[in-house]
Amino acid sequence: MKLSQSILTASVLVAAMTGASIANDEKPFTGPYLGIEGGLGHVKQGLEKDGGELSIGGIAGYRHQFDNDFVLGIEGGVNKNFYEPDELGSFFSRDYKLGWSMSGVLGYSFGADKKNLVFIKAGYNRLRFGELPFGVDIPLSDTLAEFVNSLNDSAGSLKLGAGYERKLSNLLSVRLGVDYSKNGQSFEDGREFRTKQLEGKAAFIVNF
Repeated sequence: MKLSQSILTASVLVAAMTGASIANDEKPFTGPYLGIEGGLGHVKQGLEKDGGELSIGGIAGYRHQFDNDFVLGIEGGVNKNFYEPDELGSFFSRDYKLGWSMSGVLGYSFGADKKNLVFIKAGYNRLRFGELPFGVDIPLSDTLAEFVNSLNDSAGSLKLGAGYERKLSNLLSVRLGVDYSKNGQSFEDGREFRTKQLEGKAAFIVNF
């Protein structure tokens, strides 16, 4: 009796695993995922533009593929930009800290095996700036102090992106894409200071 129950239990487990595998093959872009990504780009602040930069970070998210092959998901990430510090005027420079983002993702799966995905995303990006060491000791006006503090803190911005992803297996996939962020900071005197970031990225993703 116990042997029969064991055989029955094993059969049910195998059937369940097989069914899950078939479902995963039919909807390969359903489920949670983690990835690492890197890229190249630049940031422009006001009239100042940094040169080429390298970025590296991580992403995590969850998505669901519907019967019509549209894919809807949410994705968060952290990102570190490695810039050559850009000289701002004659007395201070800037660096960048670890930033983060959160986006909604809309995609479409296509191909005979449904393992190709084109997608767009929109969300929120937080670009964080590092310390601004001063080379000379000078008093700051309120306006200049406000400007410096805005550079030394962070900028929240709209994030837009698009890309292509290919499933190599049920577990692994690769992605190519581009992200664009734009922020407008307003000062009390009516001036605006804009931050723009454009990056091309490649990612290696593990699906669960």
